Amino acid sequence: MGPDDWRPVPILPSTDPAATAAFWESLGFRVVDASPDSTPYLIAVRQGAELHFATDPDVTAAAARAACYVHVPDATAVHAEWSGLGLPATGPGSVGRPEVRPWGLLEVWVTDPDGTVVRFGSQV
Repeated sequence: MGPDDWRPVPILPSTDPAATAAFWESLGFRVVDASPDSTPYLIAVRQGAELHFATDPDVTAAAARAACYVHVPDATAVHAEWSGLGLPATGPGSVGRPEVRPWGLLEVWVTDPDGTVVRFGSQV
């Protein structure tokens, strides 16, 4: 990535920063609190992907309508790594099974503890 490349960084909701950090760390992300004050603002980083989490104890994922897509080299390998963690297949804190979508990408859904869906996808 060059200095003039654009890179979107989503800002997702977090009602419980400790739970958010623990979940994303379990998936191999490095999570830091980058807040300039006492309200946590988390940044989760892994292999160039960066997800930000703004603390708002009153928001729900449904109300926030937050979602994110991360392109990865191999969604099957990502699922293989994460499926060994014993996380549920549905609901908050889950990792879904890989699925080939009609648009030709293989995708794995992750639902964080707040119910925010992040999809990880690669070419089939």
